[in-house]
Amino acid sequence: MTSKDLQQKFSSVYTNFFSRCTYVVSAPHSFLWSGDFSGFYGGLTISSKIPLRFYVGIEETGNKGIEISNDSLAYFSNRDAFEQMSLNDQLKQAIISQLSSVDGKKIHLLSEVPLGSSLGGLGAISACLALLLTEQLKSKGVKEQNNKPADQKMSLFPRAWGVARKLQTGRTLGATTYAALSSSNYPVAFYAQGAKYWAKPLDQIAELGKNPVWPVDFGLIYSGKLVQGAAVVANAEEIKRISEERETKLDFRRISINPFWIDYINFLKQITNQNLYAMCDLFQKGAHESSQRFFFNTLNQYQNMLHFLEISNPEIDRIYAKIHHIANAKDNRVGSGAKITGVGKGGMVLFALPYGEYRDKIEDEFKQNLIYASWRDGTDSQEAVVEQNIALDNFSQLISKESFKLTVYTKLGVSQRIVSKESLAKNDLDIVVDIYHKKILIPGKEISSKQLPSQKSASLILFDLLKSPSKILKNSQLPKSYACSRFDLQSKITSPLSKLCDLDFEISGGIYDNYCLKIKNIGGKIGIVEKI
Repeated sequence: MTSKDLQQKFSSVYTNFFSRCTYVVSAPHSFLWSGDFSGFYGGLTISSKIPLRFYVGIEETGNKGIEISNDSLAYFSNRDAFEQMSLNDQLKQAIISQLSSVDGKKIHLLSEVPLGSSLGGLGAISACLALLLTEQLKSKGVKEQNNKPADQKMSLFPRAWGVARKLQTGRTLGATTYAALSSSNYPVAFYAQGAKYWAKPLDQIAELGKNPVWPVDFGLIYSGKLVQGAAVVANAEEIKRISEERETKLDFRRISINPFWIDYINFLKQITNQNLYAMCDLFQKGAHESSQRFFFNTLNQYQNMLHFLEISNPEIDRIYAKIHHIANAKDNRVGSGAKITGVGKGGMVLFALPYGEYRDKIEDEFKQNLIYASWRDGTDSQEAVVEQNIALDNFSQLISKESFKLTVYTKLGVSQRIVSKESLAKNDLDIVVDIYHKKILIPGKEISSKQLPSQKSASLILFDLLKSPSKILKNSQLPKSYACSRFDLQSKITSPLSKLCDLDFEISGGIYDNYCLKIKNIGGKIGIVEKI
């Protein structure tokens, strides 16, 4: 299942989401090939994006403060439905605190996998928020000084990583946040020590082709249980404490034995390093038996080592065993690979198999719990992007073609939203400038040509006047009929408009040239309607 599949099948979900939001950003989910735990302790991690995304949208409310919508949704593949997204209070408050500079807004969230699936949800959210904050600063004219790398989106990473550390308590990985901002289609290697980091897609580490050609099949199977990453990592810290406590109870003074935890984490780090070598070897040599065998073994070795952390469960063990059983059911000289991806105790099981040989059996066995399959869903290279920004007339293809952009002007400021024809008829505006039909509409009033000689000219002038930052137009900017005489402008446009609604105009300058039209006061609510 991909974003495009979901958008086609659940079009109303996406239409409702994008129609509510004036601004939408999205970022891809991802998974970890290796380094799931050792990455928390200064080790390498290797991640890949999948063609499923997380969306953050902003709805203008005009109210003070910021709030998170109570109807945020996530897609559950095992039930083939979008359902209420589970957000704990800590995460809600953390998101709100990151967006404290965005006032008078409601935040809408939409995810194509449930949070707690161990599919880089934290990284995707963090990338979205960093992009959103950066674009908001740009819109306010704030210039940020930084040394941008060749990939412009990667300049967002320090901010996005900072967001991730504030969204999750305890240890966090920067790997999935980096992957969400990377435009590469290759897996990404990531290493961090404190605030310093090193990260590159595989084609920048080894001599590889422009686009990856996978000589194996791989995918992700849902274990049936969601997890809280911070809680599992905290559990690992407890295992670390217990192992250290055991060691203090035994007398090893006469022999030199390294503490278990240090050797354990170091060994996990080494397996991840081997996984990196194996993956590069796989891309360079293709379906060579030794390359496949090496690659599969690194996945299995990492999984076997994770048993020390007690992060498996019966269902994960069943999936792991079933994958290997399917692979071994017929002659197979290279084996298969499977492991928990993420922190374990639920989430996803990652598998890798020889190319093209077991697809039907995998699909038949796991059905809707097969969240992602490389042969079915492909790979994803699109990083975090702005999906919609109606202030710049950037509209998503997912909103209804019958929608309108409504810009509302009051003495307090300007707001925008997307509206349907039906909701437009129920508006609370004092005057509507319908620029699409070139008409002026006032609720409850019929406007005759005697009252307003030219609705077309009046709508164009009022549109340009309100759009102008200074709310001033020179006569050269007016329609030709009103660019040569301020008397015609006053008698046929401004005076009639002032009588029909609470608007105050001022015309200054010459009589037949070099004059200006200014809107001095906006009373009530004026709406400009534009067809999308």
